[in-house]
Amino acid sequence: DIDGVVLRGKEVIKGSSEAVRMLREAGVPYAFMTNGGGVTEAVKAQELAKLLGDPLIDESRMLLSHTPMRDLAQRFHRRRVVVVGSRDTAKVAQAYGFDVQGGWAVTPQQIAAGTPSIYPQGYGKEVGFPPVDVNA
Repeated sequence: DIDGVVLRGKEVIKGSSEAVRMLREAGVPYAFMTNGGGVTEAVKAQELAKLLGDPLIDESRMLLSHTPMRDLAQRFHRRRVVVVGSRDTAKVAQAYGFDVQGGWAVTPQQIAAGTPSIYPQGYGKEVGFPPVDVNA
């Protein structure tokens, strides 16, 4: 786990950098898991590598809460899915192969912005991707 084992917030927990180094030097397989997400595995690996001072940490060692969804992009190709989360959730979905630009993978914010009957007072916020009218 990352939160509470390796890091506390953005602070490295004492001894965790050394423990990761020792695992690598001993040839022990290891991965970082977290129920957090909202960024790609590559971004999370870069953040963790910088905090731990270990440039050898890469995305192949990351398992985020949404990582299992990566394999669903092909299964749900050209089918509407709603992606929910924080930070860069839509960008993560797009990186996994979901069609965000084409309107097949949408966020609740896109639906609110593009479907007046759902949110009649008008959403009025920039959502970063095209608004989607789910009734169209």
